[in-house]
Amino acid sequence: MFCPKCGSELPAAAAYCPRCGEQSGNPSSREKPLPDTFIQPSTTATITYAGFWVRLAAVFYDSLILNIPTMIFGFIFGLIYYSNNPNAAAKENDSLFNLIGILVAWIYMALMESSSKQATLGKMLLRIKVTDLSGNRLSFGRASGRYFGKTISFMILCIGFLMAGFTSKKQALHDKMAGCLVINNQETKGRKVWMIIALAIMFLLPTGIISSLVLPSYLKQAAHAQVSEVVSLLESGEKSLTEWYATHGYWPEPGRNVPLIGPGKYVESVDLSQSGPGATTPALIVTATLGSSTVAKEIVGKSVQIATNDGGATWSCGAGLFDGVDNKYLPTKCR
Repeated sequence: MFCPKCGSELPAAAAYCPRCGEQSGNPSSREKPLPDTFIQPSTTATITYAGFWVRLAAVFYDSLILNIPTMIFGFIFGLIYYSNNPNAAAKENDSLFNLIGILVAWIYMALMESSSKQATLGKMLLRIKVTDLSGNRLSFGRASGRYFGKTISFMILCIGFLMAGFTSKKQALHDKMAGCLVINNQETKGRKVWMIIALAIMFLLPTGIISSLVLPSYLKQAAHAQVSEVVSLLESGEKSLTEWYATHGYWPEPGRNVPLIGPGKYVESVDLSQSGPGATTPALIVTATLGSSTVAKEIVGKSVQIATNDGGATWSCGAGLFDGVDNKYLPTKCR
């Protein structure tokens, strides 16, 4: 029996031609055989590219993983090296240590990204991995090229890294150079927590460090400016006090709130006192105590003074005799 379509000889019980699939007309078989080659329909998973922030978080964890053992190794190495070479140049040792750090980071990155996991430990934690443009695992050579390609991004002010936030496939410059992609794993459960922790530390820690460095300097400058203003206020009364002495032959009565000294927004009180009252020309000391809601807490209740011992011909300024302000807050001429 032959196929009515292609002419091939048919088996006796065949209902369909095994070559072209044409029905043979043989009533002895009603079941069509499977073709010689059957292709299973494939299901392609949706690929999503890892964005800038999740990649930055992964870099943070990888930096911790690399830096902590590197610092421990550096401490031990330095301890041993300098104990045996006390006159060794620190600069030469630093260069060697930096080179070791680069090599360790390269081996770590390249081996992990070319492994079956296709990811460093930081990337695993954030559920992302590195592939080539076809989604396949990288070779060690390509992973190495990707690592050293980051050097160019550092040379251009890290602009190459920022590209991961703007390119269509979220590729940084070194990804494009090496022909790589960084994609999300199918399972991303728990990633947000690690991402938030990393970003919070990266942004809050520098802010705290900067604040600890800048804030004391700012407070010192604010206190210095307030003390300088009070000294200027006292000095504004020097002429009036000198004229008083020239007219009366003696200084005003000691006490508070001297009428010849104007009020100041940082001044709580102004006191007059005399030393050597039996002397031909007794010395006069004018003391201002700082205090108000706007005064820096470092100088609240502290005092500054001006003094003369020649009837006002010359005046000097400085910290008060009692609870005087710290010299670092005084104008240079008063120290």
